[in-house]
Amino acid sequence: MQSMTGFAQGRYTFRDFSLFVQFKSYNSRYLETSIKGSGVTPEGEKFLRELLKGKLHRGKVEIVLDMFPEGPGQWDIRLNTPLLEEVMRRLAPLREKYDLGQPLDSLLKLPMIFRLDHDPERLGARERASVRRAIAGVFAAFL
Repeated sequence: MQSMTGFAQGRYTFRDFSLFVQFKSYNSRYLETSIKGSGVTPEGEKFLRELLKGKLHRGKVEIVLDMFPEGPGQWDIRLNTPLLEEVMRRLAPLREKYDLGQPLDSLLKLPMIFRLDHDPERLGARERASVRRAIAGVFAAFL
């Protein structure tokens, strides 16, 4: 990499999931790496660090890796019903006093009420290899 400032991203669609990969770097005296996103696993983080090793020596590098499963069976949907019911019970007097509605979408945004996750560890060997190739392709464009 000639400059410490760079950017590359890619979006990929596979049979059961889609993938978003983004590399950003900024000028910095030392090499600092930040890896985040819904598709980051210990195995994936190790792969990303190996990919950077020897190629980058300084700069602040931000990597985003987001995976979005397409099939409903791959999602882990968690609803904390007791907490939701307690919140609704406590809000009932305010709704009556101020003649307010109670849109469910607002309640689902409250922390600890609703969570939608997936487990990238569920990917098979073929899917993991496809993800690695996609990441390596974006990294090559980044360099």
